[in-house]
Amino acid sequence: LTMDIGKRLVYINEVVPVTIKIHVERGLGLKEIEYPGYSHEGFSAGEFEEPERRTELVRGVRYDVLVFRQDLFGIKEGDYVLGPAKLKCKLVTREAPSRRSSIFGRSVFDDDFFAGMFGQRTYPVELESKELPVSVLPFPEEGRPVDFRGAVGDFALEAYADPVDVKVGDPVVLRMTISGKGNLDTVTAPRAAPTEKFKLYEPEVTKKRGKKIYEQILIPKTDEAREIPEVSFSFFDPVSKKYKTARKGPFPLKVVSQPEAERVVKIVSMPGVDEMFYPREELGEDIIHIKENIGKVGRKGLFVYRSPLFWAAQPVPLVLLGVFYAAYRKRERILRDKSYARFLKAPGKARRHLAGAKASLDKGDILAFYDATFKTLQEYLGSRLDLPAGSVTARVVEDRIRASRGDMSVSEMLDDIFSACEMARYASSVPDPDEAKELLVKVKKVIDYLERAKL
Repeated sequence: LTMDIGKRLVYINEVVPVTIKIHVERGLGLKEIEYPGYSHEGFSAGEFEEPERRTELVRGVRYDVLVFRQDLFGIKEGDYVLGPAKLKCKLVTREAPSRRSSIFGRSVFDDDFFAGMFGQRTYPVELESKELPVSVLPFPEEGRPVDFRGAVGDFALEAYADPVDVKVGDPVVLRMTISGKGNLDTVTAPRAAPTEKFKLYEPEVTKKRGKKIYEQILIPKTDEAREIPEVSFSFFDPVSKKYKTARKGPFPLKVVSQPEAERVVKIVSMPGVDEMFYPREELGEDIIHIKENIGKVGRKGLFVYRSPLFWAAQPVPLVLLGVFYAAYRKRERILRDKSYARFLKAPGKARRHLAGAKASLDKGDILAFYDATFKTLQEYLGSRLDLPAGSVTARVVEDRIRASRGDMSVSEMLDDIFSACEMARYASSVPDPDEAKELLVKVKKVIDYLERAKL
């Protein structure tokens, strides 16, 4: 197991790519490979990318390699040590070696990587890499712009205003896009020079495809506003080790006064209270003469509050309020808690994917059935137990069931399912369709049990 980073001297907020590799000699097999873990004090870590499989020639020996990648960025200056990286897996040996081969020779990524045939022996192992010393440098004081807010990378700024022909009081949207290479999480909104001719609102931000988009609303207060001031965005480029500032604008505007009919009248203006405005009204439009004689007055119909049905219906609004509040709390939790959202969606996604697997089985595509079943069960267990899909193994589920004092026969059933899927996906022979049907029944039983169990 090896761990490597692009550079040993980095700046605060600078993205540092970390690469962790497993080198496996030809003829050996690994299975139940977990994601690596390591100490990264002084750094914030992103999510692991999907592992990459390839071969490498090291000192004349060809290895099968599994590559894990992750981005870090320093959050505090100082000298730190990354690692060592540690990874758990199972080493697979055979009593009689397999003769299967590929165009690259025997590979850890074909029949041996997730070996599941009979006659094999497995040994749990834990691999460990070397430590890596890293220094996080502070931002230099020389040349630091006033509007620098900690953005690190190499960025470009694009901006435009729309519409540019407005009346006083009409909104103008200033759209600003920051793109480039670097840590977008540290990018803040570009800043404009202060002005009394506009009312400014906080910009809304969206992040997608390696860029951040800010949309800020400005409202001209007077027809003397001829342009939106220049906006600027400063960042630190770790390659050139210099501060850079991107500028756009000013943005010309054509602002005219509002017509007399659309003007507003100030009704209330109190200290600490925003001014309230209402449209100007013509005097007399809403005036009705006072009646001097009310005429004959009498009771019309029954009093509603005397009806038993009226009192019986009183709890209904409270019940509806409780239902709506519960639905609101559930929706808010789904939006805030990604693990809870995954947990709720897991059964529905599993049923849909199992239906697709059964369709492959009905068509006679046994290998596609086993592949779909394995991925479905792995994704369901990851969502149900709040784990990354790649770290889901039969052993992890067995530990959860044992800790909750659950039915251990379910764990044995799950181990049989994983073994059968591994054997079908990487063995040379095609499994029996009847065994596939029995496997589908087991998968449904496991999912039904886990939906009822509290793990």
